[in-house]
Amino acid sequence: MKLYIFGSNSPKRIKQITTTVHRIAEGTDTNELVVSVYFNHINTWNGGFTLAQQWVTSKFFHPKRGRWRRFAQHPVPENIPSKFKLVRLLLIDNDKVYPLIQKDIYNWTHKYETFQDHLAYLFAHELHHFRRYHLDLHPGEGEQSANKWALKRTISLGFRVESVQHRIRHRKKKKSGVPFAKLYNPSDCKYGQIFLNREKYTREKLLLVERLREKSIGTLVQIIHDPRKIYTGQFATIEKILRRNSFRIVIKTPDKKLWRWPMVWLKEIE
Repeated sequence: MKLYIFGSNSPKRIKQITTTVHRIAEGTDTNELVVSVYFNHINTWNGGFTLAQQWVTSKFFHPKRGRWRRFAQHPVPENIPSKFKLVRLLLIDNDKVYPLIQKDIYNWTHKYETFQDHLAYLFAHELHHFRRYHLDLHPGEGEQSANKWALKRTISLGFRVESVQHRIRHRKKKKSGVPFAKLYNPSDCKYGQIFLNREKYTREKLLLVERLREKSIGTLVQIIHDPRKIYTGQFATIEKILRRNSFRIVIKTPDKKLWRWPMVWLKEIE
């Protein structure tokens, strides 16, 4: 493993990083891993990123996009390997912010007592991705598993990290009612059915729809509404039942034509 640190010349900080990273990586084959550590001197934004599914070359060593792009100004180390897998870490250059409590985008809340504890957890999380994609050690595991592994790994080595996973509460989707237009038969207006009791009218039409869906092919029905007034009063046969959420049914009129007809415009034949 090769380690490069940018944004800090403090011997104390460099020693903390070197010691911590090697402790976390102990027992993992990191011969083809490069770790670059950057420091945020502007705010408390921090995190990690791993490129382990494909090989990386020196051209892509420094980030050039997004919130990381300002680090592209750093020179590329001369002794960097020709190809490698890469872990990037961004940390806060201020010991006064610790103990630090943060919530990540995966719905976990973390508490880090010191800079080293924070570094240990971030690197362990990214190392999990490296182990998965480069060493095939965690097949099928994603961000949640990386968090769990990082927590277990750091605590086992004595780092002071506390992490809690919060349950995601999914909002129950409100069941949308059937649009009234799908149940409306204009020929019913003359009877005043709709305006007297719309709830009862809706219930009766839904029952009609359910009964027609259960009819067998060839069943005779009567057309009680046709906007063009061509088939009104004529009889037709059911030819096909459509998908469950459809309010139409395929019928054949006496002239042998097939139509996708609104079921509420039909009448059952006793």
